[in-house]
Amino acid sequence: MANFRGKFRFGFIRILTATCGICSIAWAISSIPVYRTDAAFASAAQHILSGEKYTPDQLNILKLRLEATPASLLGPLALSNIVVIRLQMAITELASGNAQLAPSGLGDLDTAVTATLAENPTNSFLWLTEYWLQDVRDGKTSADPKLLRMSYLLGPNEGWIALRRSPVTLSVFSSLPDDLAEKAVTEFAGLVRSGFYVDAANILAGPGWAVHDKLLASLAPIDEGGRRWFAKVLESKNVEGVTVPGVDDKRSRPF
Repeated sequence: MANFRGKFRFGFIRILTATCGICSIAWAISSIPVYRTDAAFASAAQHILSGEKYTPDQLNILKLRLEATPASLLGPLALSNIVVIRLQMAITELASGNAQLAPSGLGDLDTAVTATLAENPTNSFLWLTEYWLQDVRDGKTSADPKLLRMSYLLGPNEGWIALRRSPVTLSVFSSLPDDLAEKAVTEFAGLVRSGFYVDAANILAGPGWAVHDKLLASLAPIDEGGRRWFAKVLESKNVEGVTVPGVDDKRSRPF
């Protein structure tokens, strides 16, 4: 009797082990397409975020790949990367001036953002993208500042987000509530403090020009070396009529 019980227990363990092994193999096989999809979209998203320019033809290839990918293969990572890709597509379509393409691209982006926020509501970049969408669709005075406030709350010090958020917030500076206006100025100073001199110079001369006096004044607490480097970048870009606090605008000697 004891021998029978021992054989039964041994057989049961073997069956259980084999079953677990088969389930693990099946899960791995079923997950391969998801991992491949995540990897494919992650590569494109990282290239876009790093500043690489995609041609309309390249973006169209990505669009066809997106449309051919079943929703069941899209994990949370893929969804986030798709938002980056869709955003670039929408920006490219808007820049092209094609009134027929732009609404379609914005609609696809809106769908992607909604789906991704449902999976990852703590993603600062998603809230920023949602705000940008409203800004483009409804106008600068109609976009909900709560969306922008969520972006700051969830990602206050992430450089790659700040580089994209600063131009958006400064372009609507006059319509921002006081707390967000203060965050926008502080964020610009943070870009200079972190050494993003070229990006900050482009922002100052572009969407931030209407409030360039406020932005420059915010640089006063930054160390002198950082302020001098920023002043040199402004000089190299021929940005005239500005003076970085504590730096003679005519001084261009090397350190």
